[in-house]
Amino acid sequence: MTSRTEPLNGQHVLSLQPEPPFLWPDPRVLEGLHTYPGGTAVEQLCTSAEAMFGVVTALTGSGIDLLESVFESNPSLRCRLVVSVYPTCRTAEHDLDRLRDLVRLLGSRLDARVRPYRNVTDRPTNALCFKDTSGGTYLAIGPTENLGHDDVPDGKVDFVFRAEAALVERFRRYFDWLWAGSTQLESAGAIQIPALVLPEGTAEGQEAWDRYLAACSTTTTIEDQQHATVDPHTGEVTVEESASEEIGIEKLDPFTDEVARIYSRGSLVSIDKYGRTPPLDAPLNPAWFGDEAEIQRGAITRKVTMRISIISEARLKEIEKRRKGIRTLLNRFSLGLADNMRWIPSAAQPLFEAELHRLNEEGRGLLEELFNGDVAAFVSGKRDSVTRDLKAMSEELGRDVAREDVIDQVLSSFNRRLTNAVTGSLLPSVTYSAVVFRLCSSACSSPWEQAYSFLRDLARFPRKAMTDPFFMRGLKVDEEALLRAMDVADDALHSAKGMPKSRCTDELELLDRIHESRLDPERRCRLVFQVLRGQVEDARAIVEAAGSE
Repeated sequence: MTSRTEPLNGQHVLSLQPEPPFLWPDPRVLEGLHTYPGGTAVEQLCTSAEAMFGVVTALTGSGIDLLESVFESNPSLRCRLVVSVYPTCRTAEHDLDRLRDLVRLLGSRLDARVRPYRNVTDRPTNALCFKDTSGGTYLAIGPTENLGHDDVPDGKVDFVFRAEAALVERFRRYFDWLWAGSTQLESAGAIQIPALVLPEGTAEGQEAWDRYLAACSTTTTIEDQQHATVDPHTGEVTVEESASEEIGIEKLDPFTDEVARIYSRGSLVSIDKYGRTPPLDAPLNPAWFGDEAEIQRGAITRKVTMRISIISEARLKEIEKRRKGIRTLLNRFSLGLADNMRWIPSAAQPLFEAELHRLNEEGRGLLEELFNGDVAAFVSGKRDSVTRDLKAMSEELGRDVAREDVIDQVLSSFNRRLTNAVTGSLLPSVTYSAVVFRLCSSACSSPWEQAYSFLRDLARFPRKAMTDPFFMRGLKVDEEALLRAMDVADDALHSAKGMPKSRCTDELELLDRIHESRLDPERRCRLVFQVLRGQVEDARAIVEAAGSE
């Protein structure tokens, strides 16, 4: 969760920009040190959401105002809500009337149903699910009513986090079950909710409760009282005796917390090797030439491989450059976690897929131009050249291979191979998977080696882009857009006017020195992070001191 300063009633206060995972309301908001710019965290989540569904209790005018606002600011948002009501809840008939009008106005973008409960004590859980435009799915769960516009937020803790697919699926099933048993707003009497209020109770009862409140405030002596201090920048709460620490719950230091958050801003990306189009040249069976593919005698192994192509070398090279280009693209749009493990920011995925689509279309265009819409005719037209080349190889090896049955097998193989290339995708698909930073270690494992590889790649990316003239070669994407998408750690370099080349070169050299140092992976992670934060001289001094040791 980041913060910025915004004017409020003539004064400057810090404004929180919530980023999952987070709790709301934040203690800094409860202490009056911060405010949410959009009013509630729900409004922030709706800004980038393409779908929202879930359960909300005690919906009133302020909650409906929020719905109107987010639907106006986010034209792609679609929403389904179950509005839970109970005796004496704050929802009134005119609120449901307004909601019904909004549903009619927005058509398929919004629908809502009413779920009434019998007793005053029936307080359903407020639970909302948000799917954002980058594919992330988030859950906001807690007791705060009215989409966050609750008069008494103290003690009502709401959890907002990126949810695993399995958990979202369970909630989806529950919501569909709840939706099916709820009442449509257009049903007769659905909005005619009685205007009930809680009875005040007896004077004796109020006096008894007042005595209880007074007793609670005086039971603890002044010496035993603890005061919580909230850091206005980090949100850290400090008390003299931490109840969580007493039971072994360790604090997550700000650096580790930030590393975990950076991980959550992207996904593990892998190439589907089983979906890739095979090479457009074809293997030849060495047995046709009276040879064996592999012979082993003792410690010596002899392998024989033979391939044949019916596409000119120059044209095949151009097509293969596209067919194999996904690996080059992946290295330009992702960062390394470990060997053969790549991480891609959510913001970079659309740019990456646009480049994949472009590369695939270029390759398909070359194939269509080559085959002129008829693969079978193209292959058949190569029969003479295949026969000639097989005879030449046969004469070279002193064997008779260019038989009609062998030629038929070769051409049939080409027909299948090239037809698949034309009808399918030239490039393989990719898979995105969730990855998290877990602060756990043992004698055999540590999270910091992977984190160091990741952060080092993250810091090197924009600096290499500014110093390597060939960095963007072959890409059609806008360089500024790519650098913005890859900046998931608010790199201080981006605030430097023009990203000076001399600075990039200097910091790349420092990153190399960090890499070559004998410091442990966690300390190297922290040094790389100092470079990202612009604390270059501090990091340099530590590296130099470590070198002298």
